[in-house]
Formats: sequence, structure tokens, C-alpha cells
Amino acid sequence: MLRARSAQFVALIQRLRENRGPVDAMHIHKLRVISRKIRVALGILTPPEDAESAKRMRKAAGRIRRAAGAIRDCDVHLQILRELERGVEERGSHAARPAGLADAIAMILQTRENAGAQLSDELSQFKPGRFMHIAERIAASAQAHETVSPGYATKIAADQARVVVGQMKAAASGLIGSAEAFHRLRLSIKSLRYARESLAVAAGERPKGSEMLAEIQTKLGDLNDVATLVDRLDGYAALIDLQHSSELLPPARQTRDGLRALANGFRTIFSTRAGHFATWWGQRWTAADLDSLAPGLVPSEDDEHAAGVKFMAADPVEKSHVSATEPEPQQYAPLRRTEEATEDQHHAQLWLAGRVLSVIDIGSNSVRLLVVELKSPNSWKVLAQERAMTRLAFGMSRGNLLVRESMERSADAVERFVAKANSLGCTMLRAFATAAMRDASNGGEFAHVIKTRTGVNVEIISAAEEGRLSHRSAVRRFELSDTPAAVADLGGGSLEVVHTQRGVVTGNVSMPLGALRVTEEFASLDPDGVVDLDAMREGVDRVLRKRLCDVQKRPKFLVGCGGTFTTLMTLMSAARGTPLESSDVALCTLPAVSRRDVKGLIRKLAPMTDQDRASVPGLPADRADIIVAGLVTVDRLMKRLRCNTLYVHSGGIREGFILKIIEELLDPVPGSASLTGEKIVDAARALATRCDYEKPHSEHVAKLSLMLYDRLVEGRFIRELGAHEMERSLLEAAAVLHDIGILVKFKGHHKHSYSIVMNNGLVGVDDETLVVLALICRYHRKRGPTTSHRAFALLSAELQNMVIRLTGILRVADGLDRSHAQLVRDINLSAGKRNLRVECFSDGMDISNEHDAAMEKADVLERILGMHVDVISRDGSGSVIAL
Repeated sequence: MLRARSAQFVALIQRLRENRGPVDAMHIHKLRVISRKIRVALGILTPPEDAESAKRMRKAAGRIRRAAGAIRDCDVHLQILRELERGVEERGSHAARPAGLADAIAMILQTRENAGAQLSDELSQFKPGRFMHIAERIAASAQAHETVSPGYATKIAADQARVVVGQMKAAASGLIGSAEAFHRLRLSIKSLRYARESLAVAAGERPKGSEMLAEIQTKLGDLNDVATLVDRLDGYAALIDLQHSSELLPPARQTRDGLRALANGFRTIFSTRAGHFATWWGQRWTAADLDSLAPGLVPSEDDEHAAGVKFMAADPVEKSHVSATEPEPQQYAPLRRTEEATEDQHHAQLWLAGRVLSVIDIGSNSVRLLVVELKSPNSWKVLAQERAMTRLAFGMSRGNLLVRESMERSADAVERFVAKANSLGCTMLRAFATAAMRDASNGGEFAHVIKTRTGVNVEIISAAEEGRLSHRSAVRRFELSDTPAAVADLGGGSLEVVHTQRGVVTGNVSMPLGALRVTEEFASLDPDGVVDLDAMREGVDRVLRKRLCDVQKRPKFLVGCGGTFTTLMTLMSAARGTPLESSDVALCTLPAVSRRDVKGLIRKLAPMTDQDRASVPGLPADRADIIVAGLVTVDRLMKRLRCNTLYVHSGGIREGFILKIIEELLDPVPGSASLTGEKIVDAARALATRCDYEKPHSEHVAKLSLMLYDRLVEGRFIRELGAHEMERSLLEAAAVLHDIGILVKFKGHHKHSYSIVMNNGLVGVDDETLVVLALICRYHRKRGPTTSHRAFALLSAELQNMVIRLTGILRVADGLDRSHAQLVRDINLSAGKRNLRVECFSDGMDISNEHDAAMEKADVLERILGMHVDVISRDGSGSVIAL
């Protein structure tokens, strides 16, 4: 069956390669269906030992499927819009043509042309012989595996059926309500259909009940087509905003507004169709009908995996605890689209689904609770979100101590939230604290009080970690990989600003500019809360100039997290007549806010007393006294960043912490226990690729570094070199990463390389190893290792010596490719009494630049060796070339 489908796939691709004309819709459809069937069959039939080969097949098929899917989406959207156009024409000349219709059609035609070129490129790169060879090998291995382990494929298919049937029962109970949720259900039903078909073909039978699944899939497909058209129109409109952020001329504004009006019309159509689907679903399907769709695959009640199905098919009594179901946002660029799960992710979903996690955020201004029920590694259902305004940081500016009343209020809130989480069946509860407890001299004492009262350990996270978690949450919602952007987390006690380029964190700064802290410093003297705006602006600017002096590339937009940002958006939406809660995920689907909007709110609210502000629609009463300070901070930050586009994210550090917990659950053996040299190097190359590194130079420096390392180990020139098992891999990884700081700018790029490694981390690499790697990158140029740098000084003597050894080697290797032309092809070492000769073979090429750079950068290696380093060049015959 796998052989047959692979042969069909290859034959279709070869036919398309021979076809010189445009690819028609029928071939596009066949490509997508066959590739998806191959992926499903691989997921069911592949034995564990062939997982890597199957992954290569899935990737090859997936690339073509995605390219074909892009064309198919364009064709469907064009068909919908042209039907609308025909309807207008049929109504006669008196009928108004929808605004934006012609522009939308023209834009989609251009997108389709680009998608066609992409598909042609993917087809030309496809290797049919290799693909069929792997398919034959896996098919033969699967047959042998089934003989040894009968029922293996059936068990995998059963796992998929459990997930799908559970989702369908959830839909029957009214839990499916968003475009993304309908889309996920549709993809799961496809997988179930193809899994049943694969098993039936293998058994020589005809799958039963496929018509029922096809009926559901067709209706969901109609919903999906309208939802993705809305996404596309919103994306085109937002792209116009980004491209014309400095000045939006009337024609561009007219096009943008027309596209948004058209999107709103189709959004209404989607809502209507979704309601019709829900009615049809409720009338058509029962739990027994759904179970019958997977005969022999759905487990019995005592099956070890039955809990996952029970979770997704929870009865109404259990669902009464649910306070909110997290909606998936409508797509406004730069919102991130949800990617289709891989086979590995499907298995992770099975393992994670149903776990209830709880996070308690002990902030400077409030204590917050988030309880979620996991659906997959990147999505969950919100069971509870609560906030208690405890003002933990109140009064800290007068003595850097948490005051008793604030601690008591906060401890009471934590105790109440722990009880709430336990009542919802929480299986893991974590609490963390930010600026107030981090900065207070009695923060540790307060953590002990909470531990005594609740049994919960409070993790006091660093300012850098706070920024990373906020960024991680923003990445889940917003597409940050295409353009320079910034993520700001403004709390009660601090402001964290994270810069990103190509989705890579290039800067992470924390400043003492929380809304409560700024209020205490500049507004608390007036008993009515009236603000001295000039003094407040000057004070905020002073901190921003000092801490945010290196702005890097100007961000195209800012993503704001935290109470000030969500309150800003609730104020804006209330003014437009569409009030939203501050925790509503729909906040991030609203249009961007400009700096002019922020300044307008400041002018409106600043002259008011706290009492007057409390009655303003969209402004929570408990934020009336601190909102102006928060908005002034946002305004000055946007000015400092020279950024006029602000998107608001209702999630933030709590979501980032949930993602961190999920990562730990999926990797139960974290850090050095599971670390290998190969893992370090692979993770380094993955990060370097994201940074668009200069591959020829960096990889050649890695090659030269390893040559030097091996020759030095063989000659025993350096004590302890080679003693650490990870040392050689760390050197290779550092060589690959040493220049990634150029992503920010060339000047000081060694420091930026250090920052990028520290702020982005490497998958599977523990913190201590990460610091060592980042420092080697840091010292590849300019000044070498020194204890005046705090990160280096905090390392153990053993790790400091390792950094020095590997830095000495990397500096010389980097010098030997000074021209970035890869002229030095081999290296040999020879030692005299007082010097070490580095003999370079370059096929007679002039390497005088390399010679000078290597000699200049040999200072660290000379200190380690205790002898002078000479760099010489030899020709092909071994003769010395004068430099």
C-alpha cells in the first residue's frame, strides 16, 4: 500500500514535470491527497527503527503538498470572489460593487503566480529515485515488523482515532467555536479517513462509514475556505499598513479599507455558516454515531489511554468548571498561522492531552492565576483566569522592602488561587515572582511565608527570563520571523523590552519603569492622582536613554504584553462601542494602535482625578491611579524605538511559563543528563541558520578550529585539552556561531553573538553549557577572557580554563580565514623550544591577510602555551612561502 501510493505520487510528479503549461486544479488536488495519504501511512506503518527515513519522506512529500496547497487556496478564494462578482453583475448596473473586490482578485492572482513558481521549484528539486528507494525499504521493514509485533499499525491508528473521536465529541458538546478549531477538526478527520483506508487496504477489506466522514469533511471544508479567505484579506490589509507605516496615501488607504470591509463581510458569512453547522451537527450525530466511525479502534473504558477520550468527551457537569474557552484569533498580520502538527507532535498531543496545569504570577501590582487544560504542545483550553490587585510593590521605593500589608494581601491571593486550581483538578502548579520580589531585600522571606502557608515554592525569575517568557508567548500569537520587531512586557515594577530580527532575540533589556513604580515616583504626591506629565515624561525618558541606548534596527511594530497594554486596548475598543475584557484573546485581532492613539488617551485621562477615571468605559477601577503612568511609559517607549505601530497581546509571561512547563514535560531528562556533543552542534547550526549566518566562512572556521584542536591534542601542547568529553563539540558549535551577531550589526558583533546565544538558548543544552558556549563566541575577537566580565567570573575554575583554551584556538582559526575566501585548506603544527609553528597549506595562494590576522589573534593561545606562535605558509611541495 505504501509502495503503491509512493509510486502514484512519483508518477504524478513526473507527469507535471513534463507538462509545460499551467498546473490545473485536478492535478493540484491529486498531489495534496496522495501526499497526505503517504504521510498518514508512514505514521501508521513505520517501525521505530525507520523513523528517520520516514521523516525524510514526510518532509519531501510535505514540501510539495504545502506548495500545492498554496495554489489550491488561491483557486478556491478566486472562485468565491468571482462568484460574488458574477452575483453583482447579475443584479444589474444598479448593484454596488463591493469595495476591495477588484483589488483582492488582483492580489490573489499575483500570489497564485508566486505559488506556481514555488511549486515548480519544489518539483524540480524532488528526487523520485531516492523517494521510492526509501519507500521500498520502509514497506519491507514494516512487513517484517508486523510479523514480529502483530497489531503494531493498528495500535498507532487507534491512537489517532482516540484523538479524533474525542474532538468530534467535543464538537457535539459545543466546544468547537472558532475557525482554527474547525480547521483542526477537519485535518483530524482526514487523518482518520486515510488511516482507516490504509488499514482496510492492508487487510483486503473496504472501509465502512467513510461516507459519513466525507460528509463532515465537506461541510468543514466549506467553513475552512471562508475562514482562510478572511485570513488572507486581513493579511493583505495589514501588509499595506506595514509597507506604508510612515505615510499612508489616500489610494493605499482606500485599498486597505476596502480589503478590510470585504473581510468583515466574509467574517459574517463564516459566523452564519458556523451556526448552521452547529445546528446540523447537533441534529445529526449522537455519541454512538461518533463511536461507530472508528470500529475496533476506540478503546474500552479500562484502556490505559481512555482518559484522553474522557477528557475530550467530558460531560456537561464536568464542563461547568470551564470559565473560558480560549478562542483562536482571526488572522490580522502579523498574527501567526497555526501550523499543521507533525506525526511526532501527534504523539505528544496524545501524551499531553487532558493534563491540567496552573500558573500563579506574583507581580508587583497584582497576583494572577491561569489554569489550562492541554490539548497539544502549543494549545490549551483556559479553565480559569483570575486577578487580585494586591499592590505588592507599594511603598518599596521608600526602603526597598516589601511592606507587611502588601505581603499579607498577596499571600491571601496565592492561597485562594491554589485552592481554586486544586478544585479544577490541577495536576501541576507552579508559582513565579517578578520585579517586586526580585528587587526587595526581603523577597526571599516572603517566598518562605508563601511556602509555609500553601506548600508552593515560588520561583523568583530573573529580568532576562521575564523578557524571554513574554517573547515566547508573543511568538505563539504573532509572526515575528519576517521583520524587525520588539516585544514589551510592562508590569507594575519593571519594563522588559525584547528586540527580534528574523524571529531571533537580538536584545533583552529590563528597566525599572513599571506602572506602579512610575506612579509612586511622579504622581503619588497629589492626593487626587492628577499627574505632572512633564516630570513623568522626563523621568521615563531618562531611564530609556540610559538602558535602551543601543536601539539596534528600528522595529516595524511593537507587541505589548501586560496590564497597561490590555487596558489601553479595552479603552480603545470601548470607545468604538465594542467592549472587551482585558483577558480576551480577541484583543490581539484588533487593528494596530498608533502612538497618536496613545497620546490621545493620555491627554484625556491625565487631567482627571482617580475617581473620574474610574468611571471611564473600558478602564478597570483598580487601575485608575496607575494607568496614566503606564500610558506615558508606552508613549515614550514608542518614541524611543521610533515605532508607530503597536499590537496588544492579551497573553504574556504566564503563557510563556505554560510553554516552558510543556517543554519540560516533553523532555523529562533535561540539561546535561541527556546532552551529547552531536546535540550541541546540531542546535548551534539550527540557531545559526535562523540568524542567516555566512555559512562558507563559519563552517570553514569550524573546520580549521577542529584541525587545530586535533593537532594540539595529538602533540599534547596544552594541559587538560581533550579531557572534557564535550570540549571538541563546544569548539565546533562556537565556531559555527561566532559571527551570528552580524545579524544586529557588524560593530561589536562579538558581543551581539554572546547576547543572541544567551537569549535564544539551544534546544536541549543546559544553562551552564550555554554560558560557556556564549563566552567563547564573545571572546573570538577584541579582548580575550577576563574576570571583569561577570558571566565569566561566575564560572568554576575548570570551566574558565575551558573557555580560555577553546577561545585561544577559535581566535587563530578565525584569523586564518580573514579574507572569508577559505584559502587555507590544511594545517600542521611543529614545536620548537620557544615557539609553536602553525604551518598553513594554501595551494600557493596569497594568505598574507590570514597570516597577519592569525598572528594578531594568537595572544590568548600564546598565554596558554607559554610560547610564541608563528604562522607560516607552505606551497603544495611543502616549501615555505615568504609572507
